Amino acid sequence: MKKDFDLVYSDEALLNRALYLASPTKINIFVEDDGKEYRYEEIFERLLSDGVKISCIFPTGGKQKLEEAYGLFGKSKEYEKCFFIADGDFDKALKRGQVNAPNFVYLQKYNIESYLVQESCIAKFMRPKLRKQIDETINIINYKNWESIIAPFFKTVFALHFIVQNEGLGIKNVDRKPPFFITPKGLPNKENLDRYIKEIEVSFPNVEKEISSTIEKLEYIYGTDSTNFVCGKYYIESLARYLSSKLSKGKVGYDELERFLVSNFDIESLAYIRDRLYSYISSN
Repeated sequence: MKKDFDLVYSDEALLNRALYLASPTKINIFVEDDGKEYRYEEIFERLLSDGVKISCIFPTGGKQKLEEAYGLFGKSKEYEKCFFIADGDFDKALKRGQVNAPNFVYLQKYNIESYLVQESCIAKFMRPKLRKQIDETINIINYKNWESIIAPFFKTVFALHFIVQNEGLGIKNVDRKPPFFITPKGLPNKENLDRYIKEIEVSFPNVEKEISSTIEKLEYIYGTDSTNFVCGKYYIESLARYLSSKLSKGKVGYDELERFLVSNFDIESLAYIRDRLYSYISSN
């Protein structure tokens, strides 16, 4: 097994760790994200509260590598207790092939960050920064107003991302960094959205006419909650900037906000992952 692994992943140090660190007596978690293993560790500490132990969390650096890792370790008798978590992305809408296995789960939302942004957490985060009681903090933030502005805008952005991917246009889409679409105050950057539309129009002239129907298609597949098909990183970036605009001094950083949300979001929103993991453990 080591020889085959070296042949395929000779330059993949992250995956190579799995060969030496994976334990047959504990659960080993494989995820896409590289560099944020600590985040998943905390999430699973909150999610698994009855003594189930995570041996190690392995980042693979992308969905293709995650699926390849499943081929190496997911069915191995030596490393049978390995569990794999993939981002939802646009897989359902694009009808991409998926791994069908009890120890491989695709997130029901776009990615793990899409679970983090919840109104109930934001007031708790901002209360000490604003030095106000909770009711006044809620009024100052006016979360629902921000959400009512940013959610439909992000639906448009991700409808465009989907069109680019679905039509195979070869235009930079999801990997455009969130700040491109967001103003310094965390609101829609409509000028850059128009630039993006014009860029797409070169290859797909009728793109503006397709936006509404594409949003309807995505909502039919994923539901009307935009976080189901919008990358959560966009929301966190927007929210960090928006909350900064509510402070008289200082700012809210993306990493600071994300850390708080990881520790405070409703962990039961990931109960389906816990159920799948427990089912896998009990059957092995």
